[in-house]
Amino acid sequence: MRFKSGSEGKVKLFFLTILIQGFSELARFGKSKSSFWKNLSDIVSYRCYIESLFPSEKLKWRRESLFNLIFKSITSKEVCVYEYGLAHGFLAAYSLAKFDKQIHCWNGFDTFTGLPEPWRELPENYFDNGGVPPYIPDSRVIWHKGLVQETLNDRFFLNGTRTRFHIFDLDLFEPSLFVWETIREFLRAGDVLYFDEAFDEAERRLIHKYVLPFGKFRYLGSTITSLAIEYLGKCDNG
Repeated sequence: MRFKSGSEGKVKLFFLTILIQGFSELARFGKSKSSFWKNLSDIVSYRCYIESLFPSEKLKWRRESLFNLIFKSITSKEVCVYEYGLAHGFLAAYSLAKFDKQIHCWNGFDTFTGLPEPWRELPENYFDNGGVPPYIPDSRVIWHKGLVQETLNDRFFLNGTRTRFHIFDLDLFEPSLFVWETIREFLRAGDVLYFDEAFDEAERRLIHKYVLPFGKFRYLGSTITSLAIEYLGKCDNG
C-alpha cells in the first residue's frame, strides 16, 4: 500500500475542529446524549486515523468545498459519476449545477425508501423520499431504483474511457462492500472514490481493509466525516 502525500504535518487540534464545524455533524445521527458522545468519539478517532495516513491532509469544512476540490483535481474534460445512496439528490443537484460542463453522466443508485435497516441512531426508512427519485430535469441523470445489489453490475463499466467518480453514501457495510467488489477491477488511474461517512465503523472498515490495500491512492481531501482519494494504479505486488 502506497500513498502520495507531502511533508510531515503537525497534529490537528481535533476538538477545535469539532467546536467550529462538528456539532452540526454530530446532530445528524441522533440527538441523545449517548449518541452525541459516540459520534464525537468516532469523529476524533477518524481524524486521528486520517492524520496517520496523510500527514499533510487537506481538511475542508463542508462537503461542497471538498467537491469543489475534487472536480478541480480531475484533469479529464468529462466525468461519469456513480452515486451509491443519494436520498433526496442534494449532491447530484449541486454538482450538476456547479460543474455542468465537466459532468458527462450521473448514475444514481437508491431504493428511495430510506435505510433498509437502522444505522447508528437512525431508524429503518430514514432518508425516505417516498419511493420516488428526486426531480432533477437533466438528461445526463439516470436513476436506478432498487437495492444496489440488484441494480449494479459489470455492464456499467465495460466500455468508455472517461474518468469515473464513485460516491459511496450507502452508510451500511454490506451494500458498500458489494459496490466495491463490483467496481474495483474496472478502476483506472485518475478515477476518484468519495466516502461520505468515512468516520463511521462500516465505511472505515471498508476503506482500511479492502480499498487501500488494493492499490496506490492519492489523498485529495476530507471533511471531519468524509474522505476523497484518487486511484493511481495497482500495487507493485498486485
